[in-house]
Amino acid sequence: MGEVLSQNEIDSLLQALSTGELDVEEMKSKDEKQVKNYDFARPAKFSKEHLRTLEIIFDMIYIEYIRIMCYVKLILCVTPNIYPTELCLCQKLFQ
Repeated sequence: MGEVLSQNEIDSLLQALSTGELDVEEMKSKDEKQVKNYDFARPAKFSKEHLRTLEIIFDMIYIEYIRIMCYVKLILCVTPNIYPTELCLCQKLFQ
């Protein structure tokens, strides 16, 4: 929001406009800002929120990867051996 003008300042501006000392078109052209095109497909920098979101996603994926790799390593390390048991030995135990 612009600054508040006093009544004297308003009167002097109106008088300058009516006498031609100030040109409205010239003032408009001075106030226009140059607009720079921004490429959203390839951003020049990330905001802090984007970086934090990427960090959270990375952490979630990394933790899931570690969990899966530990599970796979555990399965590969444990090899069950199945030995046949004889029925005779079991019957002797129960007698």
